[in-house]
Amino acid sequence: MTLPRGIRNRNPGNLERAKGFEWYGEIRPDVKDPRFDARFAVFEDAKYGLRAMMKNLITYNQRRGVKTLREAITRWAPPHENDVSSYVNSVARHADINPDDEWDFTQRIFLVPVVRGMVMHENGFPKQQQIEEGADQYWYSVNVYDQAYELAVNGRITSHTMNSLPLKKAELPTPRLTFWQKLIKLFKGE
Repeated sequence: MTLPRGIRNRNPGNLERAKGFEWYGEIRPDVKDPRFDARFAVFEDAKYGLRAMMKNLITYNQRRGVKTLREAITRWAPPHENDVSSYVNSVARHADINPDDEWDFTQRIFLVPVVRGMVMHENGFPKQQQIEEGADQYWYSVNVYDQAYELAVNGRITSHTMNSLPLKKAELPTPRLTFWQKLIKLFKGE
C-alpha cells in the first residue's frame, strides 16, 4: 500500500526543499530516485520532519508576528495553492481550538495538537491496513510528537520524553480554550 508523500518522506508537513539550507535531520537523496519527490524535503526520521514543522510555526509567531492559527495556516498553505478555510477549520477541529484566538506558539498545549491536525490535513487518515502494519491512527505516536516538540523548543530530547510511554488518544491533553486561556492569563498575572 502506497503511503502519502509526506509520510513516505518523513516530512508530514510537506515542507519544500530550500536551496542553501538544510533542516536538522534532513537528508538529500538523489533527486532522480523515483521514491522521492525532488520538490519536498526528506528527513531521516519523522521526529525531525515534525520538528521542522514546529520550528516553522514558532518562527512565524516570534519573527513574523503571526498570533493565530488562521494566520499561521494562511502563511503555511498559501491561498493560491490551498483551500485555506478548509485547512484552518480542519486543524482547529483536530486541535479543539478557536482559530482566531491568539497564542504563544511555543506552548505545548497549542503546538502539538495543531501539528497533529496539520499532519492529518496534509496526509489524511491512515487506512486500516496501514494501522495494522504499525501506523498510529494519527500516523505517529504521542511520544514522537513529544520528542519533536522537545527538539523544536529545547533543542534536545529529555530523558523524560524518551522514556515516556505512548498515550492513547483519550489520554492526550486536549486544549479547552476557555479553561486554558484562563489558566495562561492566571500564570501571566493578567
